[in-house]
Amino acid sequence: MSSSGDEDETLCHARTRLCNEFTQWQAILLSRYPALQDHLHCIDSDAPEEAIIPLPSLFNEHTRLSLGIGKLACAEFTLRKGQAHDALEKLRMAIREYTRNVDFKRDNVRGQRAVTRAERIIQKLEEERKQAAELYRRAYVGLLRLGLAPDDQSLQPLLQPFLVPTSPVRHSVYARLFLL
Repeated sequence: MSSSGDEDETLCHARTRLCNEFTQWQAILLSRYPALQDHLHCIDSDAPEEAIIPLPSLFNEHTRLSLGIGKLACAEFTLRKGQAHDALEKLRMAIREYTRNVDFKRDNVRGQRAVTRAERIIQKLEEERKQAAELYRRAYVGLLRLGLAPDDQSLQPLLQPFLVPTSPVRHSVYARLFLL
């Protein structure tokens, strides 16, 4: 069997397993929260990864109360808050590593091959930074939907200009926010 065939078989097996586990989870969810019946959708066995999970953050507060999923909302809030803090830590580390590598490249890397290699590393670090930022943003939006005050000081919107320091002034603001 070819490598592509092995990958297709592995993907098919993983999708079948995901579909079965998601179906079992839906059954447990319905046994505990029957009011969610109308909000659960059939799972496409060809693309179960596209299934919409009915998390409390998908509903407004009034709907959450009428469905009786207030405890689930509290649990999701706690999980998302932890996810947001974890994502911020990943972002801090990614930005630190990115900054160190850019500084090292600027000060020490010479020659076309070395510069190209350093650029690939920096691009990878930039992608890690973007992924961590996106993870934080998703967690933050979920927290806002679940009732986090927009003026909460512990978690705030992530603004693009502060993700990568490019000037000494921005670097000092950036250092206060992410590096200390």
